[in-house]
Amino acid sequence: FVYLPYSMPHIPLYVPEDVRDPDPKRAYINTIEHIDTEVGRVFDKIRELDLSENTYIIFTTDNGCSPQANFAELEAAGHKASYIYRGHKADIYEGGHRVPFVARWPKVVTAGSQSNALISQIDLLATAAEITGVEVPETQGEDSVSFLSLLKDAAAEPTRDAVITQSINGSFAVRDGNWKLAL
Repeated sequence: FVYLPYSMPHIPLYVPEDVRDPDPKRAYINTIEHIDTEVGRVFDKIRELDLSENTYIIFTTDNGCSPQANFAELEAAGHKASYIYRGHKADIYEGGHRVPFVARWPKVVTAGSQSNALISQIDLLATAAEITGVEVPETQGEDSVSFLSLLKDAAAEPTRDAVITQSINGSFAVRDGNWKLAL
């Protein structure tokens, strides 16, 4: 088991000198590209060790882009930090909570498959427990729902209908299917 949390791209941005683009307007983009390169090195090592066929890899992030980033500057450099969604890190809108989630597990996940099913990172507990056959006590991870069936078949029935999110200021939102109630 390896848990590899990058502290980037938090402000202030850091990119090693040998990959830094001299244009400071590209610092955020360069940071993302650097993370991509480093994750690629992990993939290369897994292949080198001949572990890639039975290694489950998840690549995700905990939230959307920080409002400390200069969104206008990022957009001018060709990067839409929240894609088409409203909001950012620390708020209840999709730009703060709808984040990439990529899974690779050649013996289970079909390469190139996609799902629009709603999952939450709180579901990693139940999913890991189901994969490993570990029983989670009733009093732990009560909100976690395994999405292993979605990994096995992207067209499977969604494993959850709704999820609750919270902003840094204490506001809550409930997402249910394609609807979201912001409180």
